[in-house]
Amino acid sequence: MSNQLTELYLDVLDFVEPLRTRLEQRDALEYLFYRYGWDATMDDAAFARFRQAATIIAPIEEFTQTAEALRAKVASGTDLDASEIEALAGSTGVLIKALAEFGMPNLSGLDDPLGRSLACTIAGFGDSPDLHVMMNMFWERLDFEVPVAPGRQWRLAIDTFAASPQDLHDARSGPAVTAVTCPVGARSIVVLESTEAATIA
Repeated sequence: MSNQLTELYLDVLDFVEPLRTRLEQRDALEYLFYRYGWDATMDDAAFARFRQAATIIAPIEEFTQTAEALRAKVASGTDLDASEIEALAGSTGVLIKALAEFGMPNLSGLDDPLGRSLACTIAGFGDSPDLHVMMNMFWERLDFEVPVAPGRQWRLAIDTFAASPQDLHDARSGPAVTAVTCPVGARSIVVLESTEAATIA
């Protein structure tokens, strides 16, 4: 018993095999990360931690083992029975779910290769305003959450994505930021400064 859906399940193996190979070899994994913007060197201990923490590895190996055996059976001219197709469909479903949910494991000593943004708030002293800095190293615009500052109002101070002279604003004179999120352009930095809410025109 075989059909087009079964063939589609088996074709997923061609997509998964290169990924499985990358995850099995330290140098290959480093190169995979490098291609997606993370230049990191992993020692044997870090690679072992990754292998242990990456939840995607077990579904890939289970699917690969099932699909390779069934593909060989189909190639020999033997039809698959209903239980084999059901097992293939099940392992494919688990694999697809794992791929969709995959994120970088929490590895001590390694930066997140998918982390391309950072925000922090710097408290001002005396008459100095508070600053909220949002850094976007991603190649697309990202929306950052603007922190709530009771009794104060955020104003735009710096936006490196904007064209001059809109990229820099004099102290406490930039446009008010009233939304709960603030857009930050690709590969750019936005700095907000807080002012007393009563001073907003």
